Amino acid sequence: MFSMKTWDEEACDETTLKLASELAKKFFARLGPDEPYSALVDLRRFDVLLGTDPAIFTNAAAYRHFVAGVGLLKKLPSLPLGVDAKLAAVKKFLEGEQRCRETNLIFNLWKSGEFQFRPAVESILHATQRKIQKIVGEVPDPDEVRYRFSPGGASTSTKKKDSEIRRLIARLSHCSEELASDPLLGKILATVPGLQSFLMEDCSSTDSFLLTIHRSRLDFVPKDAATMRIITIEPDMNKFVQNGFADCLRARCKRAGIDLSDQSRNQELARLGSITDGIATVDLTNASGLLALGLIEHTWPPDWFETLVSIRSGYTSYEGTTFHMQAFAGMGNGTTFPVESITFHCLAEATMEYLRIVGPVSTYGDDIIIPAAAFYFFRDVLRDLGLEVNSKKSFSHGPFRESCGADWYSGYAVRPAFLRGNMSYRRLYLLHNHYYRCGDFEAAGWFLDLIPHNFRVFGPDGYGDGHLLGDWEGKVYYHRTSEVTLAKHCKCDLIGVPHGRECYTTKTAKHRTSMWTFRTYGQRTRTKYYVSKVDYLIPSYSIHIGARLLRDDHSAPRWVPSDLLRRITDVIGIRDVEIPSVPGNSPLFRGRRRTADELPPDSSAWVIGTPMPGAQGSRLLTVCTFERPSGF
Repeated sequence: MFSMKTWDEEACDETTLKLASELAKKFFARLGPDEPYSALVDLRRFDVLLGTDPAIFTNAAAYRHFVAGVGLLKKLPSLPLGVDAKLAAVKKFLEGEQRCRETNLIFNLWKSGEFQFRPAVESILHATQRKIQKIVGEVPDPDEVRYRFSPGGASTSTKKKDSEIRRLIARLSHCSEELASDPLLGKILATVPGLQSFLMEDCSSTDSFLLTIHRSRLDFVPKDAATMRIITIEPDMNKFVQNGFADCLRARCKRAGIDLSDQSRNQELARLGSITDGIATVDLTNASGLLALGLIEHTWPPDWFETLVSIRSGYTSYEGTTFHMQAFAGMGNGTTFPVESITFHCLAEATMEYLRIVGPVSTYGDDIIIPAAAFYFFRDVLRDLGLEVNSKKSFSHGPFRESCGADWYSGYAVRPAFLRGNMSYRRLYLLHNHYYRCGDFEAAGWFLDLIPHNFRVFGPDGYGDGHLLGDWEGKVYYHRTSEVTLAKHCKCDLIGVPHGRECYTTKTAKHRTSMWTFRTYGQRTRTKYYVSKVDYLIPSYSIHIGARLLRDDHSAPRWVPSDLLRRITDVIGIRDVEIPSVPGNSPLFRGRRRTADELPPDSSAWVIGTPMPGAQGSRLLTVCTFERPSGF
C-alpha cells in the first residue's frame, strides 16, 4: 500500500513504475507458471513486452489477461524505453508531408490529363465525389453558421490551461494569411454582434480592423509510452471559424445517417465482426498526416474546397522552420475530423458499390467498418490515393476486432484499463471500477487493497468514477408533499374577480417522494475571477452559440455593471483587473469580492468567474438523486 495525502495526489515515477509492474505481473501469472512476461518486467525489457503481438493467444481469457498487464504499462509517460518519442513524431510528420507532396503531384497530373488511375480507382473517385456532394450540399451562408471557440482548446497565442472564454475573445485578432485575405472574414465577424467593433477599437480607420498574422505550429501530445501524436495549433480566429463550419458538417452528416457524436455503431459492428468474421475493422496510419490536399480538392465540391482552404492555415512552423502544408490539415484544425470522416466514409461506400457487395459501412474518423470481403481491395484503393492501412490495428479475419475504443475477442469484451499517468487514488478508483464492471472481482480487489480505508468511498454505478463500485450503504429520505387546490365554495370565476388567499386550501398529499444520497469524490473546477475589457461581448457571444457560458447562481458572484467597467478601462486606464480571493460577507455568496483599493470605492458589485480547463484539487461530495440507484 502506498500513502498519499489527498485523493488526486500523484506518486513519483519510480513508485508508479514499481506498483504498475507488480500489478502487471499478477495478470501475467494467470497465463500459467511458464509464462515469460513477468521475467521481462523484472528485467525491464519493456520494449520486448510491448512488441509482443497478442494475436498469439488463442482464447479470449488468455488474450484478456495479457493485454490487461500490458495496459498498465503501455501508456505510462515515464516508462523507460530509450526512445525519443518527440523525434519519432517529427520524423513521421516529415515522411507524411513528403508522401502528400507526391500524392498532390499525382492529382495535378490527373487534372491536366497526364495521368490516370487504374479504372477501378477512377470509378470509385467519381462515385466518391457524387456521395460527398449529396452529404454536404452547398456551403452555408456566413450568417447561418454558429462560430465558436473550442472548450479548453489551445491556440497559437493561448495555452490550453489558460484558454478561458475572455482570453480567447481578446486574442481573436490572431489570424492566418489565408483567412485574413479572404472577403469571407468580414461577413463572418458581422454575424456576432459587437465583435467587429471590438477589433476596430485599436484601429485609426473607421472601416477596417487590425489583424495579427500567425501561422499554425506543430505540437505534441502523448499517445503511449513510445509515441507522441502530432497536432497543429491553429490561430485563434481560424479555430473560431473552423469550429463553426465543423459543426455544420457534423449536422449534415447526421442528416445523412452518419452520427459523428456516437461511437456505439462502430463498436457494435466490431463486436459482430468478431463473432461472424464477416465484418472488417480498418484503422489508418497517420490518417490526417496522409490525407493530401489534392485528394480533398478532387473529391469535395469546389465551393466547399475553397472555403475549407481559406479557413485553414497553409503554413506551420516548428523550432524556427516553416513548412508549407501538403496535407489537408493536422489534428488541431477544427474541420479535420468531419472532413476525413466524410471522405473515408464515401470512399468505403463507393468501393462497396463498385464491388457490388452489400454490407454495413460505418466511419468515425479513421475508424472504418466495411464487409470483410472488401478489405484487401479497399486497402489497395486507399494506397493508390496516398493513404496507408495500419496492419497492426486492422482486422478482416480471425476472432479479434477493435474500433472506437472497444476490443472484442469472439464477442467477449477484452479492452483493458490503461494507466495514463502516475499512480494516485483517483486512478486506482478508475482501474478498480473498470474490472468490477467486467466482473473480474479478483483483479478489482488488487487495486482496492492499495487504497487505505479512510479513502474508500463506495457508491452506485452510473454516476462516474468518483467512488468505488461494490457494496455500499446509501441513505434514503422520505417527505410528504403539499397540494394547493381551489376551494369548492369559490365563486370568483363566476363573477369575474381575481382569486384571493381564502379561495385556496392546502392539504398534505398521501404519496411520498423519496430521495437517495451517497458520497463521491469530485474535482474542483479551476475558475478565474477578473474584470476584462471584453466582458461586454460575453452575452452576445452566448446568444450567438445558443449556450450559457457563465453561471450566475448562489455559489458564484455576479457581473460588474457596464458603467463601472467603463470607469475601470477609461478612468483607471487598465484592461484587465484580476480579483484576489476575498471571502464575501453575505452567507448567500461564496465568491470573490473586490476590495476598496482595487476598484472605485462606491461600487459593491460582484465579479463573476470564468471556468478554466483542468481541475484544482478535489473534494468529497454528497449526491442526492430522486432516481433509485442500482444496487440499493
